[in-house]
Amino acid sequence: DLPLLVPGVGAQGGDAATVMEHGAAPAGRGLIVNSSRAVLYASDGDDFAEAARAEAQRTAAALPC
Repeated sequence: DLPLLVPGVGAQGGDAATVMEHGAAPAGRGLIVNSSRAVLYASDGDDFAEAARAEAQRTAAALPC
């Protein structure tokens, strides 16, 4: 009945679609997916905000709401 924290999606090699396929409850719920490294290191330039947002959106798009 409790959600599971799923670290490592993104830069650490975890795949959001695979996580959902093998870890989510039948209704697509039950997981809290963490992808902080991919977002934090999306860019080290002046475009950081845009790159971080784009990376977060890519990950979110692979996860049902």
